[in-house]
Amino acid sequence: MTWKAIVGEEKREQLQTLLRAYASGPISVHPVPSLSSGFAGAALFWGSLALELDDAPSLSRCEEALERAMDSMASIPSNACLHQGVTGVAWLLHHFHRRGLVECPDETTSELELLLLERLRHQRFPVYGLFDGLVGLGVYGLERLPSAWAREFLGEVVRQLAALAIETGQGTTWRDLFGSPEAERPQPRADSYNLRLTHGVPGVVSVLARCAAAGIHREQASHLARLGADWVLAQRQEGRFPSLFIPGGPPTQHWDGWGSGSAGVGIALLSAGRALGDTRLEQEALSILLDVAARPEPEADLEDAGIWFGSAGLAHIFNRAFQATGEPCLYEAALSWLQRTVRFARHSAEGSFWMHTSSRSDHFLSGGLGTALVLLTASSSNEPTWDRILMTDVQGSDPRA
Repeated sequence: MTWKAIVGEEKREQLQTLLRAYASGPISVHPVPSLSSGFAGAALFWGSLALELDDAPSLSRCEEALERAMDSMASIPSNACLHQGVTGVAWLLHHFHRRGLVECPDETTSELELLLLERLRHQRFPVYGLFDGLVGLGVYGLERLPSAWAREFLGEVVRQLAALAIETGQGTTWRDLFGSPEAERPQPRADSYNLRLTHGVPGVVSVLARCAAAGIHREQASHLARLGADWVLAQRQEGRFPSLFIPGGPPTQHWDGWGSGSAGVGIALLSAGRALGDTRLEQEALSILLDVAARPEPEADLEDAGIWFGSAGLAHIFNRAFQATGEPCLYEAALSWLQRTVRFARHSAEGSFWMHTSSRSDHFLSGGLGTALVLLTASSSNEPTWDRILMTDVQGSDPRA
């Protein structure tokens, strides 16, 4: 894919000045190893900035944050989730190794990988979402391709997702679950089905399609992905997708963003259609994204610059979709949401930051670290790789492209 900045040179310089100011100031995260709110998320930002801008101070802070993430893995109880647990730190190490930023991390992650594989072989992993379940583990496995471990591990992910699948007259779906995957008995919500990219069926469809493209149980993964996409598309109501579908109950609606709503559904289905070579599914996904892009921006009810529920998540989804399709309306939407994100910036004697629900947050998913990476991507002529953990990347037939 040919990638280009969606802003001109003057705006690009302004954004990079803003990013350097943010990166050099005080950034506060939880003292945990996680990507979503801890040291790994901070390291992902500083490392990405160092690679893009050849920024030595950011590289130094990246190395420090990585060390603290590794130290906290040993001292703080953590689970196996991608965004909240140790798997996210392992993903980051391999990701930065692939980009030449850190030494080979195999010795550091080999024990974790053996434990993950053994668990999937012998124990059901009942939570399936990107944020905290099987889909997130699948994202880690995809990052580890083409290793033999990754192929075997992804095969187990497909097998477990197939075991959890529910056939309906509208296609195949997966019942919503709540509770930590580390708990003995995560509880199903009676007849409820999640349509968020973060926790629901769209993420399942996307990871299955990527596995099929990589030749992992190709026929089974492709079949499940297509039937899952059929079910997701059948839930569209008056042009929108509910966050939670309960048969016979009212739809649960949230503001469109990466974390919930139609935008997340659209980018998940676009990536799935591209991976499967399914032009019909790509067109359905494009229709969803164009519909979201055409809606008027809220004047008062969006007060968040972040990825999860804020303007940065929408800006990045539209940027990704534009780069993949060349659709002018998506470019305009990306630029509009980018400008809104920049307006959330605040400046103080200690540096620059962004507002998130009327206060400062530096967390990756819900705060400034992720917001800054979206701005960096918008001003870059290099295709991003950090957003694989969001499943917003839209690739061709090769999931390692």
